[in-house]
Amino acid sequence: ELNAEVFLGAYSSTADNIEMFVDGRPLEVRDGKARLQLRPSDIGRQEMNILIRERDPITEEIKEYRRRFNYEVGERSVTVSADKMNVFYVGVDNPLSISVAGVPSNQVQVRGEGVNPVRQANGKYIVKPTRTGRAKIIVSGGGMSPTTFEYRIKGIPTPKILLGNKESGTLSTGEIRVYDRLSPKLENFDFDARCKIRGFRMVRVPNNDDARSSVNPGGRFNERTKDLAQQARPKDAYYFEDIKLRCPGDTHDRKVPDMAFRIR
Repeated sequence: ELNAEVFLGAYSSTADNIEMFVDGRPLEVRDGKARLQLRPSDIGRQEMNILIRERDPITEEIKEYRRRFNYEVGERSVTVSADKMNVFYVGVDNPLSISVAGVPSNQVQVRGEGVNPVRQANGKYIVKPTRTGRAKIIVSGGGMSPTTFEYRIKGIPTPKILLGNKESGTLSTGEIRVYDRLSPKLENFDFDARCKIRGFRMVRVPNNDDARSSVNPGGRFNERTKDLAQQARPKDAYYFEDIKLRCPGDTHDRKVPDMAFRIR
């Protein structure tokens, strides 16, 4: 809608000597003013022509005032963007920005299918999926037809598992003795997500002796695992097997590749 008041810069509110027209259409004048209400049907720059006729109450002379006014008509549109990626990830807060041109923010209605958008402030929402698949964000309100946006829902990618800063390779005896845990590291992932090591088995294979192993719950070394690490000698081999990992949104443990190290 376009709403406007039409009036002269100076007039008498008690006089009835003024007529007003917009594009030839007469307007009702009250107290020297006329109210204009339009529902533009075309998009873009528009023009209106105003004609005001004033009759001199003494001389009966008619004076005309003409003005041309321009206004811009925008199209109602919706923009929905995932602030981090083009997908939603299970188990973490996915920030979402929603802007609707031409509709007051208090009239914007947002609902989801497969997810539940939670309103924050300034057009921001949080989506936290519980399963993989697909989701829809539907935006409506202010007389605008519902607009649907589709997103894929993916699980958090499997992180690298590190001993210190290494996935495998060679270690000095000092390194293997000082490290006290396996650590998961998510790379190129912008969300606040923390995966946890649920357990593993460490196997020490001495250069000239039988293999010994330790079953370790969690990522931090228990006493048996620490003891095997302290026994490290050059040419020993260490293997980390049956590593179990769980990330936010997971319903079961992930199995990740084994790790192998040679003591130099």
